[in-house]
Amino acid sequence: MTFFLFELVSAGTPQITQCIQTQTINSGDSINPILTIKNIATIAGSFYGSLNCSGEASVNGYITSKYFDAEESADIPIQIAGGNTIAGTTKSASCVVKIMDLKGGGSDTCKFDLNVKYVSGVTCQPGSLTCQDNNLYICNGNGDDVIKYKQCSSGCEFMAGGAKCVEDEYKDKENNSLVYILIISVAIIIGFISLALILKSKKRKHS
Repeated sequence: MTFFLFELVSAGTPQITQCIQTQTINSGDSINPILTIKNIATIAGSFYGSLNCSGEASVNGYITSKYFDAEESADIPIQIAGGNTIAGTTKSASCVVKIMDLKGGGSDTCKFDLNVKYVSGVTCQPGSLTCQDNNLYICNGNGDDVIKYKQCSSGCEFMAGGAKCVEDEYKDKENNSLVYILIISVAIIIGFISLALILKSKKRKHS
């Protein structure tokens, strides 16, 4: 039972072994670059990530959570889109990727640059979310403008899963914490029940 509970409450440790390479894309395009992660822990973990970019180009991204076995190395799914509204230019953004364990274990970061070349009439990836004025905006169906999608009461950031209102990210983390607490509680109850049955069985044998 002790080993089972240890597995539930312990976390993996991500290490970025290959960061995203600096590259140039057209405004409105999205890419799926290579980001290689290794779980350097001796137990499995579920990793997720955040992408924070700053610069003259508008860049946002989405990092999908992925399960890693102990000491497993694999590429983690990521999608990045860029926008540039200034004709005849190529603008750049510096980005930081952070990979974390869902159970609150270790984390790792790396940096890369993305250059975005202006394309007439296209400024963003249709349906993509971004942060402006601390609120959440969405790119329209034509990819030529962004419109306000949601008023954020606590600000907007690029977090796990892309751009989100800060309060929504905290709600997601609270929900994940409640799930883990529930799992651990059930495991403890099952452990006590199993122990009681074993003691009862031993008692019958001695009778």
